[in-house]
Parts: sequence; structure tokens; C-alpha cells
Amino acid sequence: QIENYIWNLIEIGIDFIKIGYSSRNLSDETTEASGITDDKLELIISTTRKYNKEVAVHISRLEDFNKIINFPITSIEHLPNDGVISDETIEKIKECGVYLVPTLMFIKNFLYFDKFYDFLKSDNALKKFEPEARDILLAECTNFKNNKFTKYDTENIEKNISENLKKIINNNLPIVIGTDAGAFYSFFGDYKEELYLMEQHGMSPVNVLKSATIQAAKLLGVDSDTGKIEEGKFADMLLLSANPLENLHNIEKLEIVFKEGKAFYPEQIK
Repeated sequence: QIENYIWNLIEIGIDFIKIGYSSRNLSDETTEASGITDDKLELIISTTRKYNKEVAVHISRLEDFNKIINFPITSIEHLPNDGVISDETIEKIKECGVYLVPTLMFIKNFLYFDKFYDFLKSDNALKKFEPEARDILLAECTNFKNNKFTKYDTENIEKNISENLKKIINNNLPIVIGTDAGAFYSFFGDYKEELYLMEQHGMSPVNVLKSATIQAAKLLGVDSDTGKIEEGKFADMLLLSANPLENLHNIEKLEIVFKEGKAFYPEQIK
């Protein structure tokens, strides 16, 4: 069944498989989850690899992080929030070369959900979203708020995420910028905020930009076409009026956006 299911996904044109992996129940973390067994996990990965597709894995716990790096996956989405990654695990990541996607905006909006919820209820939300989109998000968030079953230790989660991020930055592990966009508290338009949060945690502007471009292209397996400005690659570029290496916020000072060589000016995009 797993092989047939993955084949059906391949047939409709997917680019990668993302696996949600957790050893604990979300509603009661003291009990084990009846999730994906090791043999099923291996079958999902091997079948996906057979079709030359990438495998991403969602985790949130240190126990699962330590286990999943022993499998031949492409990337890990999110960082452990219940503990700090060991030096031994850091060395394993260096050996296997798995990409890490911290998704800080997702964590921020999730932990401070009440502030985010208040924003959605305000008129200011209509400056960011069309009315219908805002109403859908508000309904989703209201449902989540009414059914939120776990009280999260915000202080310790933030501390663990911050320590883990600093550790992977200091060890020059392969990091890719991502926001978990598509979740009802994480949006495509928040991408630049993710870059700023990475810098706040100690990543240099040049490495932030590399994580958003060439590293991301390598993760997705499209680095032969994009990710760098060089002959033979798609002419997808931003022309800025100020240097982002001097101030990362200069990425917002757009002059021209080039998409496959065609120029678009800011007034055409807004």
C-alpha cells in the first residue's frame, strides 16, 4: 500500500515527500504514539528515493530528532523544543549532511498564538489579507483556540530552540530558510521575517542569504537551474538599492525583480 500510494503521488507530479514523525501523542506526551514504525519509515524513504525524490521529516522532540538522523533523509523541518542537541548528534549531522530548516516564524506565532489571534480579529489584519482569506484564517484559529489541548512551556521551548539554533549555526551545519507556510499561523508573506530572526540568533547576513538561495536550491535538487547568479542558470534575481551584507533589512529596498530574465518593477508587483 505504501509503495502504491507514493507512486500515485509521483504520478501527479510531487517534488518531495514530507513525513510527520512523532514518538509521542500530541495530546498526552507521556504516552507513545501509534505512528510510523521503523520498517514503514524505511519503506517510505527507499520508495521515494527510487523515484529520485527528496524526503523531508517533521519533528519537534529531541528523541525523534536523534533517531531520524540515522535514516537517509534530505531535511528535517523544525528543531527539537524539549532539549538541547548533543555534540555527538552534531557530529552525526556533519557526516550525513542532512539539511536543517528551523522555521522560527512558525514557532513564534505558535507560542504567542493569543497575540496572533488578536491581530487576526483586528482591522489591521485586512491590510495583510483579503477579507475572505482573513475570515478563513480566523475560523481556523478560533477552532484551534477552542480545542487547544496542551499548555506549552513557552519559556523553556524558546530557550531550547535558541540554544539549538546557535549550536547548528556555530557548527556550520547546512541550514535552509523556511517558514512552514501553509499552516494557519504561518504565511508566505512572512518569509523576510524568517531571515531577520535567523540573523537575530547569530547567523551572518551572507549566510542567511546563502540559506535562502543556494542552500535551498540544493535541498530541493534544483541547484543546476537556480540558487546562484551565473551563466546557464535561470535569471531569477533581485536588484536592490542598498547592500544587504551591510544591513540585512536592505533586502526590502527593491529596484527590480527579474523572473527568468523578465524585469518587474515594485509598482507592478504590489
